[in-house]
Amino acid sequence: FEQFILHFHKSSPPLQKAILDVISMKKEINYLSFLENIFCNYKGEIKLRALKALSEIGYVKNPDPYLELLYSTKWEERMVAAKLVGSLKEVKGISRLIELLHDQTWWVRSQAGQSICQFPNGHEILREVFETSKDAFAKDMAWEWLHKGV
Repeated sequence: FEQFILHFHKSSPPLQKAILDVISMKKEINYLSFLENIFCNYKGEIKLRALKALSEIGYVKNPDPYLELLYSTKWEERMVAAKLVGSLKEVKGISRLIELLHDQTWWVRSQAGQSICQFPNGHEILREVFETSKDAFAKDMAWEWLHKGV
């Protein structure tokens, strides 16, 4: 596997995706620098898969560059960034996760709800959204995660 890592940059995109998926499944922190490098230097699906692998590991050196993706124009980036914020339990991202419960894309709303559940006070946050939001979609998602849990 280390040979695949060494030759990642020369590999075809399907092989690159497979390598990132294996890292995601292994959840090994020793690939952290490699994943952060891929995240910074690639675009599109490769970048997303590196971000997903980081969220599976549940650790990054500095969360700030990833928090910016919570505001991405691409729903896929908002969704995976929300997943990362939940796995990191990054308090700086809670207010944006609450906003993402109101997102136009169901997948983003669902991931925001799941991520909020991962915080110690997550159920209280979801209960407040359910009780105070005027957005039917946000209320529905808050209710769903209050009853589903993690």
